This record gives sequence, C-alpha cells and structure tokens, in this order.
Amino acid sequence: MTDPKDQLSAFTQPLSRDASSLDANPAPLRFLYSRLPFLLKRSDQIVHALHATIDTAGVTLPQAELLWLLAGCAPCSQIELAREGGFDKSTAALIVANLVAAGWCSRSQDGSDRRRKLIALQPAGQDLIGTLAAQFSDLQQQLTAELGSDQRHRLARLLSRLAAFETQAAPPWLPRREPAAAAWHSQRLFALPSFLIRRSLQIADGLMQRRCAPWGITAAQYAALFIVDQYPGITQIGVARALGWDASTTALVLGKLSRRELLVSRRCEADRRQKRFDLTMPAHTVLSGVTPQVASLESELHLLFTSAELDFIIHCLNNVMTTHNEVVQVPLTYCGGNLMG
Repeated sequence: MTDPKDQLSAFTQPLSRDASSLDANPAPLRFLYSRLPFLLKRSDQIVHALHATIDTAGVTLPQAELLWLLAGCAPCSQIELAREGGFDKSTAALIVANLVAAGWCSRSQDGSDRRRKLIALQPAGQDLIGTLAAQFSDLQQQLTAELGSDQRHRLARLLSRLAAFETQAAPPWLPRREPAAAAWHSQRLFALPSFLIRRSLQIADGLMQRRCAPWGITAAQYAALFIVDQYPGITQIGVARALGWDASTTALVLGKLSRRELLVSRRCEADRRQKRFDLTMPAHTVLSGVTPQVASLESELHLLFTSAELDFIIHCLNNVMTTHNEVVQVPLTYCGGNLMG
C-alpha cells in the first residue's frame, strides 16, 4: 500500500491543468475513494439501493434488522434494542415508532420499572420473519455477486474486526455474547456484509468526523472542499457527479460552505442557471489542516489491519462500488469503469 502521506503530496500542489474535467483527470477521485470512510459510505448507499429493488413488503432495511433482532429475543427495552443493533438512540426510536405504527411490534410498560418501555414482536411482525430471511439472503448475493466465496468470507471477517472496534465516535454496539439459542438471530445478522458495511461505516465515519470537528466542518463538507480544490471552477452538478450526491444534498452542503465563506461562486457563462465554485483563502487553511488528519486515519486503521488486509478490504469494496454504480440514484464519474485505475 502506498503511504497516504505520499499520496497526499500529489494533491497539495498548485494545479496547472484544467481541473474542471472529472473525466479527464480521475486521480483525485481515486484518492478520495481509496479512503475507507468514503468507500464505506458509497457501499452503504449501494446496500440501500439494492434493498430497494427487492420486494420487501414495505419494510426498510433498518426496520428489517430490528424486526430480525426482536425475533430472537424476549421483549426488551428500546435502548437495549438500539445497542444490540448498533443504532443511535434517536434513530432506533424513529424505527421503533414506525414498526409500532405498522402493527409489526408493540411497546408496553415494564411491570417492574414504569419508566421502561418494552418492545416486542407482534404476530404480524412474526409473519414477516421468513420473508426477511429470504430478502437478507437475496441482498447479500446481489451485493457480493462479483466476489468469490473465499473473498466474501474474508471480507466479512475483516469488517467484523472494524465493526467491533470500540470508540466513542460511533453509537455503541453491544451484541449478546451468551451462546443461547435466542442469540442465533443476532449472530446471523451480524455476519451479513450489508450489516457489517453499515456498522463499519459508523466507526469510520465517526473517526472521520472527529478529525474534521476541530476545523468546524463535517466529513461531507471536507469531501466537497477537496473536490472543489482539485477541480477549481467545478459546477454543482460536477460536485454531485464526483461524490454521488443527489441535488438537494449537494445544494445543502455547498450552501453551508458558501455561507461560511469557504466557497465563492460565479454564474456559468454558458448556462446562467449553473454556478461554478472555488475555494476562498480561509478554505485553503481549513483544507490544509484537515487533509493530513484524514491521512492519519490510515495509521489508526493499521492498528486493526495489516497493509495487505486493508488493501483487500479496499479492493473488495471498490469491486462492489464499480459493479453496482448504476443502481444508485447518482452514479459516480468513472474513467475506464474503475476509479481505482
């Protein structure tokens, strides 16, 4: 694996090219998508996009995961369920509220603790479990269709290591450890690539956000600044193509950066409806401070993985990303069909 600091040097020099063309120069995109937080983010988008193509009887993927966990346990509190699935409290509360509204589970008061609400699977939810099992299986087959069996198992083992990494930067994940028959459901879910990608993203994104926070920006804002730096004068549509964002997300992120005076925009001469974006001097200061921190994330990951293992994860996730690029609402810009070259 190339030292990320050496890779960074190629992206901290003044640009002497027409960097506005994503197709003409994909090198910055390759750099960004060889960083695990961004690769996992795109892979998670693909997981949800593939799930949307399956006949799910109106059950979203997060709802399916919580229903599956409820099928393997006695009534439990909402906090316990959130920790079991690795969800933050607010996300779990929203999912449970929707499950209750759909009649798939119930929420009742704990007789021994009036402050505690117990979540339990209802018959209508129990009837879905067999369907969910088939859907989970279908999703994994589609997701890893281009990976061999050995590659799939090795990827799952490595992502399990990252998923279990203890950090305050991500919601706690406390799966049951006892070898009880009831734990079969959770153990099966936690071995799925779709779940491991989601949980690994929480870890990597949390570590990334922690590095960006001292500079007052988010990981998404860093990605936008990086792209504008590498492709000066890029349009909003260009940013969306580079990062695989929909129009509203792109407008929101660029708008916040503009209001903070980290971006300056001008109307396109060819199309007055479009804006071109450039960094301001304060943005260069922020970017030069954050980018080395992004590279330092590689060092932290090397506490978990060897260079060969990290290369393998990146190779497999890039395979997922390139195979399913068109299934996502906004396909990424590619050169030769592969961002990794």
